[in-house]
Formats: sequence, structure tokens, C-alpha cells
Amino acid sequence: MDSFTKVLVECRKKESTRMLHNASIEHAKVLFENLIDMGRELKEPIRIVSGKLNTEFYGQLTDKAEQALKENTPIELVVVDPDINLDDNPFANIIRESGGHVYQTTEKIEYPHFILVGEKRFRLETDHAQTKAVACFNNIEVGTFLHKMFNLLKDYKLIEKVSLSTANASAPAEKVV
Repeated sequence: MDSFTKVLVECRKKESTRMLHNASIEHAKVLFENLIDMGRELKEPIRIVSGKLNTEFYGQLTDKAEQALKENTPIELVVVDPDINLDDNPFANIIRESGGHVYQTTEKIEYPHFILVGEKRFRLETDHAQTKAVACFNNIEVGTFLHKMFNLLKDYKLIEKVSLSTANASAPAEKVV
């Protein structure tokens, strides 16, 4: 276990207010795994905003997401790039197949990428190109702000809910109103 993971585990256990700065895909994966696990353990909703929904990265999280959904932990995902084909994305598919909700914008928009668990646990990208982010296991102010941002995005008029039938049958997506 590297030093970042040791600090992360300690912060998670204590529900620390410490901000964890990270700038590697490996650290992002460990954070996502821990956040999804916390959502599952605490039965708190998991909300994710992604740009590309990178199959290589999110594909490694499919089992964790499926387990959380099977244990009745709600997961909602918004992809802010309409050019991303979600049909073959294992992460999006497992969320849809297991009762979660997947949304996609109909126009490409710039929006912060994050995962939020409940109201106070998160990882927020600060520089997507360099994989820089901050994370915390106990910051209600930032968590509440991210929750509001997530809801604003869902209320955005250029977003559609992506269902299994939409992905598999090329039928028009259900508009979220």
C-alpha cells in the first residue's frame, strides 16, 4: 500500500475533513473504489458526472457499482459529451441494467467532473487534462454545492435519460423534464 492509499484509508475511517490532492489515474481509481464502497456501506446515493466515461478507467469499477446497486444503493451518472457511445460502455450498462440512472447531454458542455457520495464525500477534478483533483470524506459545504450542481445539470434542458432500450434499439431517448 503506497503512502497516498494509507492516508486515504485513514481519512475514510475517521471521516476526516482533510482535503486529499491527487494527480494520478491510480489514485483516482482508489478514491472511486473507496467512495463507491462507502456509498454501498452507508446506503448513500452515488452521483457521478463524467466527460468521456473512459471505458478503461470505469470498466475497472463495474463490479463495485454492480454490488452497490444490488444492495439498493442508488447510482446516477451524467455524461456531458453527447458524442460518447454508451451502448458498449460496461459501466453505463451495469448501472442501467441494475436499476441506476444514466443521463447524457444532447450538446457538449463544459462541466466539472466529480463523484459525490451522500452530501459530504467526493472527488472533484480541478484539471481534467492532468487528472488533478481534490477529495474529501467529510466536507458538507463542498458536498452540498456538488449536489446542487448535479441537480442543476439534471434539470438542464439539453439532457436525456439513456435507457437500455435506447442503447440497444436506437430508439429516441426519454427527455428529462
